[in-house]
Amino acid sequence: MIRLFSPPPDDRIRHLQIETLFKHAPTIYVANYLNSFLIVLVMWHGGVDYLTLGIWMFAMLSLITSRVILTRRYWRDPQREARLNFWLRWFTSTTFLSGLMWGLAGILFYVPENGTYGAFLLVVLLGIGAGATTFLSPHLPTFVSYFTALMVPLIIRVFLVGDVPNMILSGMMVIYLMVFMLLARNVNEIFLESILLRFDNLELVHKLTEDKEAAEKANLAKSKFLAAASHDLRQPLHALTLLSGALAERTESEENRDINDLFTKRQDVILQA
Repeated sequence: MIRLFSPPPDDRIRHLQIETLFKHAPTIYVANYLNSFLIVLVMWHGGVDYLTLGIWMFAMLSLITSRVILTRRYWRDPQREARLNFWLRWFTSTTFLSGLMWGLAGILFYVPENGTYGAFLLVVLLGIGAGATTFLSPHLPTFVSYFTALMVPLIIRVFLVGDVPNMILSGMMVIYLMVFMLLARNVNEIFLESILLRFDNLELVHKLTEDKEAAEKANLAKSKFLAAASHDLRQPLHALTLLSGALAERTESEENRDINDLFTKRQDVILQA
């Protein structure tokens, strides 16, 4: 059995999911405005009651405008990272209402008697659903609520027409619904994997930076130790040099002087090392 929902992500991933949704939001709102006007303009000549069109248009524009205001408040909220669940609930609920409004358009405006207008409405609504796969898939529950609210009323409306072509069409839309649900899940998994990979890379860079700093500190400590050890070793050697010089002054034997000279040369070699 294919699961549509993954285990809840941590706050870092949830924050990026919500931020991605709100970044996509302006494009969604513009598309909703345009599609709303387009549907009303076309269906105005398709035998749909004008009052019904007007009420639906007013409700849809009010909803879109409220979502625009919601998005602006999100970006202006200095505490938005601490209120992730609050903003996610608002975004998901208004997105669900938007899907419900499009589904309601399918119920109210589908005209089976006029194939051209009916086909136009189906193309627009199915296109809106397909577009949602790209923009809403980063957070799968939001996409599922929106896509279901859009498609299910439309499928029921087409099925209830009762003739064979519309029943077959409704069955095809059920398949369309399932395919895009699975597609959205795949997009969501790719999105989550890319985020996890990004976090892994950041952690790797952080670890490498820490290792580099630790190595530099170790090298510095080693250099200090060697400098101190060299200083400590040179002091007795200098003392031996002084002793050797004193002995050379008091040594009268040629053989002893040769030995002392050899000893002095070896000391010089060690001190220069």
